[in-house]
Amino acid sequence: MLMINLSLVVLDQAARQSARERPAEEAVRLALRVLHPHVADNAMLTEFWRQAMDRKEMVYCHPQLVIRWIVGRLVARGYAVWAELR
Repeated sequence: MLMINLSLVVLDQAARQSARERPAEEAVRLALRVLHPHVADNAMLTEFWRQAMDRKEMVYCHPQLVIRWIVGRLVARGYAVWAELR
């Protein structure tokens, strides 16, 4: 559970950072790989990558929204997610 929550923290920080600059690619990639077997939805993780890392000043894109989807999926699958990440 700790690895899942720490991965979510990394994604949350990357989402906040992506508004100003490109987040650390290695950290985001590792966090997504940790979450992949638990989320079991490759499309959701790919969407986070696209919105956080490949943003081209698209106003409608927001990686924080995708994090909420990921957290919702984890909770629905029975994983304990820290309250501040919900």
